[in-house]
Amino acid sequence: MRTVSMWDLWKKSKFYDNGNEGARTWRACDWAGHKVILVGPSCRVNCKEHGVVTCRFPWARHGSRFTRKFEEQTAWMAVNCSRVAVATFMRISWNTVDPIIERVEKDLDINPNERFDNLVRIGVDETSYRKGHKYITTVVNHDTGNVIRGAKGHGKTIFEQFFKLITPEQRNSIQLVSGDGAKWIDECIKECCPNANRCVGPFHVIEWAMDALDSVRVDAWREAKAATKEQPKARRGRPKKGTPSKDTTATELKNSKIAMGKAPSNLTPNQQAKVEWIAKTDPRLYRAYKLKEALRLIFYNDTVEDAKESLDAWFKWTRHCRIPAFVELQKR
Repeated sequence: MRTVSMWDLWKKSKFYDNGNEGARTWRACDWAGHKVILVGPSCRVNCKEHGVVTCRFPWARHGSRFTRKFEEQTAWMAVNCSRVAVATFMRISWNTVDPIIERVEKDLDINPNERFDNLVRIGVDETSYRKGHKYITTVVNHDTGNVIRGAKGHGKTIFEQFFKLITPEQRNSIQLVSGDGAKWIDECIKECCPNANRCVGPFHVIEWAMDALDSVRVDAWREAKAATKEQPKARRGRPKKGTPSKDTTATELKNSKIAMGKAPSNLTPNQQAKVEWIAKTDPRLYRAYKLKEALRLIFYNDTVEDAKESLDAWFKWTRHCRIPAFVELQKR
């Protein structure tokens, strides 16, 4: 009697029958815009350990009605697109995307515990979805750039769950932990891996600088807006010759957020002109912009010594800048 390999164990077992379902179909990748369906027999084998089970087919995963290539393409798109977009493009139901991702992840991640080996520099951060009502916390390995842990929720309890998954030896190998300024990260590091150094990611540092710069811009806009209200209202009709034009300082400051947030090398000609206009109109706001740029450039130093020297110079400049938002920033 012929033998057929089983699904999960790759064992050969005796052929039982062709199944009660008759021919079986699998959805494959589209060809020239047309759906492709593979048709094959639904063979079953008689396993000594598991009884009568469906045999293994090399082109599809167990329990799936899709080929491996189709599921891998769907999983890749799910990393870069929304679930609805993936379902629309692949022409499948949106609630089919999650099971496909689970099967591909299980196939690729054969030994999940290996991701916790040789951890030296890790980062933790949380992000919200569905308009901030739900959170997901991720832990990444900075040396490999891979996500090693993802869990719903945020806070100290969620981060502690990660340390419970790793061994004491793996905890001791961690030297650096990056994240934002949340206190629960500091508390968790002190309790779970006290030998690690706490550091803040460049993304969060620049984000703080952007918030400080934006607060200075808003203050300047409010002052310009208040000065505009004190001006006499223009009469209806065409203004007389020699009448001063309306002050547009408040409007220009209000529309300068994008230009102030960009690096000088990424500015368009109009945005560059706006920054130059701010340098002439509001030196205080322009000084805040230069402080933000100086802080950003610190992360582009080639050596640690150069970065420390640049950071010390930035601290000295910030302490004497007479801009409260940046004075508070350097204290963080």
